[in-house]
Amino acid sequence: MYWYYKYIIIALALTGVGFGVFKLLPDDFLTSQEQPSTDENAPPSSNKEELNSNKALEPNVEKTVKTVEEFKKTSFATPSSKYDSLFQKGIELKKNGMLDSAYDIFIECLSMCDEYSPEWQASANEISKINIYIYKNSVPSKRKQSYSVKTGQTLWDFANNNTTIRAVQVSNKIPLDSSVIHANQVLNFFGGDWEIKVSKSNFALQLLLDGKLFRFYKIGIGKDNRTPIGQFIIKGKKREPTWKGYPFGHPENVLGTRWMRLTKISDGSNEGYGIHGTQEPESIGTASSLGCLRMRNEDVEELYDFIPDNKIKVTIED
Repeated sequence: MYWYYKYIIIALALTGVGFGVFKLLPDDFLTSQEQPSTDENAPPSSNKEELNSNKALEPNVEKTVKTVEEFKKTSFATPSSKYDSLFQKGIELKKNGMLDSAYDIFIECLSMCDEYSPEWQASANEISKINIYIYKNSVPSKRKQSYSVKTGQTLWDFANNNTTIRAVQVSNKIPLDSSVIHANQVLNFFGGDWEIKVSKSNFALQLLLDGKLFRFYKIGIGKDNRTPIGQFIIKGKKREPTWKGYPFGHPENVLGTRWMRLTKISDGSNEGYGIHGTQEPESIGTASSLGCLRMRNEDVEELYDFIPDNKIKVTIED
């Protein structure tokens, strides 16, 4: 073997060892060891490509962050947080006098929670306050019916099938002891398809107008499950009713200030049940009557004034 062959073999051996060591190093070894230049005189072009690359990414990064935040708000928001936000929006609209808009918000709130849950009742109470305020203060509302009086028309012409004469009087600031209206006078009032829905287990009565909640009341029901379930119609309304020979106002008269008789839709029968006031407001929210639905006197008077006789369906559920 010639002497120079030894050097060739040694060189090949060293190259093989070096290549093996390189393969054993992490892929990012060389790049991880790179340090940013601290030379202030380094040419700007040395990092130009990197800078341009980062600038190109910046808009996408901002867009991604915004998308993530929106996703969190929409996809991970709990029903209660959505409800709370919407409920507060309704409160603000109500404070600012935007009552119809607030009503729409609270109606939406009802659909976001279980019926009769605390959240549902909170929205139902706000709806009740808004509607009664509009009703009693002649406040304009897109939800009111509006009619221009023609010559020869009476209050009955407007109240019939829609509500009651007293409700039209209250809504238009007409004295309750007067039924005088004039040609071209514009009358605005809540009227339409009224309906009542009762839940015995929740001691609750809903007054619906055109399928939407108008007023929510707490009630009392019959003890020992005496209040019947089913569909009824109010047939017979009385102011200051007597009861079993006891005149209105007598301590033994349990009917309070108003009485509305419940008649079964299925067969037209009546077993003496009805909706009435009470001299015992503390019994509201309890099962203590003989089977009738009890309401506070001020509540039953209000309900009585909204609904016409012989037209209103009442559904009572457990």
